[in-house]
This record gives sequence, C-alpha cells and structure tokens, in this order.
Amino acid sequence: MKPPICAVCGKRFSPGKEEDGGMTVKFADYKPLPERMVGHPKGMVWVCSEHLAEARSRTNLPTAEAIKQIREASSE
Repeated sequence: MKPPICAVCGKRFSPGKEEDGGMTVKFADYKPLPERMVGHPKGMVWVCSEHLAEARSRTNLPTAEAIKQIREASSE
C-alpha cells in the first residue's frame, strides 16, 4: 500500500478520519489485487480531506481523469 499522500495536491496526512486526514477513493478503473498479493491496487488513491468530496463525486471516471479535473477545479 502506498503511504497516505494526496494524489491531488501531494499533502501527507494521517489516514482514517476524513474530517482531519483523508481516505482512499476507488475510481472507475479500480482493480483489486489478486488474493494474497501485497501492494496498492490500480484505481484506488489516497485523497486528503480538502479534496475528498470532489474525488467522491468523480468515482465514475478513471483515476487520471478524475485527478486532472480536481486539480483544474482547485486552481480556478
């Protein structure tokens, strides 16, 4: 599993509490790892609390497109 660093802004945080940390979000291209395999699944990324709502509203998109849209929306 990758460390808890926001895929949108690069911020490190303590996972588990969405209000003061962040969570993982699964996007449309999510593929679980095979049984007993260790690593980080494709299509699942860490997102800080600041970007969590935006990420959750884009779970129907592939990861790269969702992150791109969130970054664009954040820079406006």
